[in-house]
Amino acid sequence: GARRVDLVGHSQGGLISRYYIKFLGGAHRVDSLVGLGVPHYGSTLANLAMLFGLLNCLGFPFCQQSETGSEFLRDLNGDDDTFGSVRYTNIATTLDLIVLPYTNSFQRSPGAVNVTVQDQCPLRIVEHITLASDSAVYSGIVDALEGRPITLECGLLPVL
Repeated sequence: GARRVDLVGHSQGGLISRYYIKFLGGAHRVDSLVGLGVPHYGSTLANLAMLFGLLNCLGFPFCQQSETGSEFLRDLNGDDDTFGSVRYTNIATTLDLIVLPYTNSFQRSPGAVNVTVQDQCPLRIVEHITLASDSAVYSGIVDALEGRPITLECGLLPVL
């Protein structure tokens, strides 16, 4: 019964969320989208899979869509990679070995907030998969959903 919802998407889940917002009417239903390690501008890892998978990314659509320069990403990013009045926040890690380079996890529109874990927690060991379970990242998600500036609570050790 909510008029608007918040979405949190990890990796391909962030691209699916953006597709919903832009092409399926979600712009009027979504208040905030938080992306964790989302390949907004693709990944060279997918490009390698395209090359070594006989130019079809082994038939996996999520891989084909994540290829740097793919038609899917060109359509999704268009002239502006944010759409509607949605608040966009992206949290990435310099240790990401899936989204390469990790900066492709950031949206380029001025309205998007982009945060790197290691900028706030330099000793934090968080990679692509553990973005979704790390306590410092969780604190950033809560800040984003509350509309506050992102302040990661680094603590001493990551939660695995």
